[in-house]
Amino acid sequence: MRLKLKELQKVVEETISEERAADTLREEVSRVLGPSVITNVKLESLAEGANDRIDVLERTGRDGNLNFKTSVLLKFANSPIAEVRRLVARTIPEQFVARFKSDKDASVRHAVARRSSLGVIKEMLRREPGNDELRQIYRQKKLSEAGVPSPKQQDPHLDIYGEKLGDSTKQSTGPELSDQWYAMTAHKAISDYHHNIEGMWDEAWAHRYCASIKATSGVDVDEKKLWGEIQKQLKDRDDRTLERYALKEVARYLKENSEHEFVVYTEETDPVQDLIESNLSSIEYVKKANSVFGIRESSMPKGLRKYMVAEGYRTETMIPCNGKTPGNRHISRLDERALDLYVKRWNDVQKQRGEPIRIDWSTNPMAPGTFSFSAELK
Repeated sequence: MRLKLKELQKVVEETISEERAADTLREEVSRVLGPSVITNVKLESLAEGANDRIDVLERTGRDGNLNFKTSVLLKFANSPIAEVRRLVARTIPEQFVARFKSDKDASVRHAVARRSSLGVIKEMLRREPGNDELRQIYRQKKLSEAGVPSPKQQDPHLDIYGEKLGDSTKQSTGPELSDQWYAMTAHKAISDYHHNIEGMWDEAWAHRYCASIKATSGVDVDEKKLWGEIQKQLKDRDDRTLERYALKEVARYLKENSEHEFVVYTEETDPVQDLIESNLSSIEYVKKANSVFGIRESSMPKGLRKYMVAEGYRTETMIPCNGKTPGNRHISRLDERALDLYVKRWNDVQKQRGEPIRIDWSTNPMAPGTFSFSAELK
């Protein structure tokens, strides 16, 4: 399989562009919804957290100021993630909502219906006559426009102790803390303390925080769970940083080599595998390996030339200097076997000629996928 380098470069650049767009959405969610939504997570989890927060705001009548930037939302109008499209459909200005009414995901269509007129909902019902959720939205919208108030919905996040607060025969054991609470608390702790120069703040902080909450409010916080959530979020953040760095390195490499053709080797067409399995003589193997690995050769150093015999040979002995793996991939065990065999065959040729020089190979730690040779007298 052969890919044009420019095509591969375009794919990498698009991936980097998508990640930058995701960062702008994270910033926008944080600006509009505040620290209650964890933003240093993957895009789908970010959208889920934002939608959950909007659900709470809607139930408590505080959803009137969701002023997301339209330019940011439009970037995700065609997102392959349904939860992201639902977030956009719920928060984008009304003139853009209609474009989502035929979305393939039902939750997105329901979000559109809740923001649409009765006429639009009727049209949607004609396409989906069996959709009970759409029918319920239509009934609620009709009652609302007729001036009939909707029944008050209680926010489950506010019902900490249950409905029987007046039962004096029972004592509360304190609120049961949700996974979202642990995630939000861990996120805030990381924002406040992750710049600690020693990097050992998390466990001590979790212990002090849990002890403080217990002393001031009597609530038992699971210290191990809180610390584990901090570790998870720190790992997720580091993984995203490494992914971005890797993409930037690939983009830089592709840009520097944009005029060449990039060859992708599969296991079925791996030239190194073919080289190892070939039944060649030592001389032919060395020649073919020179081609496969792009091995560069140089003239014999003067310090070694005086020890060479070479009486029966007209050509000067060339010493291999360095090379690289096909496609500049990381050196694999297959490559190591081929290079070990190359060294053995090259040394065999010199031995047959009666020459005292031998070579060996080693990797280049500063440039993965490359290697060099050293020569010595035996």
